[in-house]
Amino acid sequence: MSDEKFISESDYRLYIPYVNRPDLLRKALDSVQELQPHITIIDNSPDGLPQSNWKAEIIRPQVPLLFFQTMNLILSHSRARGCKYAFFLHNDGEVHKGFAQKVLLIARNAMDNWGIIFTLYDVFACFNLKIVDEIGLWDNNLPWYFADIDYYRRLKLAGFKVIEAGQGVTHAASQTINSDPRLKFLNGITFPLHAAYYKAKWGGESDHETFTEPFDGKLPE
Repeated sequence: MSDEKFISESDYRLYIPYVNRPDLLRKALDSVQELQPHITIIDNSPDGLPQSNWKAEIIRPQVPLLFFQTMNLILSHSRARGCKYAFFLHNDGEVHKGFAQKVLLIARNAMDNWGIIFTLYDVFACFNLKIVDEIGLWDNNLPWYFADIDYYRRLKLAGFKVIEAGQGVTHAASQTINSDPRLKFLNGITFPLHAAYYKAKWGGESDHETFTEPFDGKLPE
């Protein structure tokens, strides 16, 4: 990502990553129109997003990004735009009317040293971009599953608070992977590998970690 600085259009930008199911993308996008015009679709589909009036900026990487790469793009792209907050919405999520504005107001008015605002977990979430300077980007050894658990653990260990904004969101869970037999097959193979990596990194499975720094501080420089 270039270090070029943009004149800030707003203090936030919202991102919706897309892999498949344009019907669900349309519902997701329609549910957050109150945050227009500061919305970006990240097109990680194999064949390209179908032509339509999507009413959003569309970024299509040269090759489809993995999940951790997508999240790092979101953090870098929003910072380059001069934003303070980056919203993230799952392609298979829908935000209830008025709830996106409610979360934006929470972000703007929060006085605590917060890192992320959860709704229904991170189906719709808001990142305080101050966290990037403190904890960096997402772990490139966790391309899909456990990447979120890892990042949110690092956030909490760095002293950032998690704000729970309520569940003004509907989620058709796991539609991306369940709509692609290839992704589902490959996940069945790689999931145990990523679980083992996470356990080695933090000294235990999720909610049973024993390390307060990665690999108990034993990773060589």
